[in-house]
Amino acid sequence: MRNCDVGEFDLLQKTELKIQQIALRGANLNDVAAVVAEMIGIERDEVVVTDVFNDTMRIDILRKSLDIYSLIGKGKRLLLKLAQLPGVGVSAETSFCSEGMLGGFRLIAPMQGKH
Repeated sequence: MRNCDVGEFDLLQKTELKIQQIALRGANLNDVAAVVAEMIGIERDEVVVTDVFNDTMRIDILRKSLDIYSLIGKGKRLLLKLAQLPGVGVSAETSFCSEGMLGGFRLIAPMQGKH
């Protein structure tokens, strides 16, 4: 395992977070990245939206390691914060997909209703 700060785990080069079934209509992707960065406690310039196609958004975390506890269980709160942004819509079908540690966002209860 590569060296990481205490409490942080190596992402093993699996740094992409995919949000599926998300509606984006004129949303400011810089604002989306800022919300993600805030939720996981990293700097804004360490998060970038790399692709949006149909109802899927791909976000890259530009770090080699993260504190796993900054991820687990924050998925629902992240979706609620994203839903507050102009042009972003989430629903009960909105979900996270990621390989590796970023999959920690999936350890959440599903959304209830549309936002």
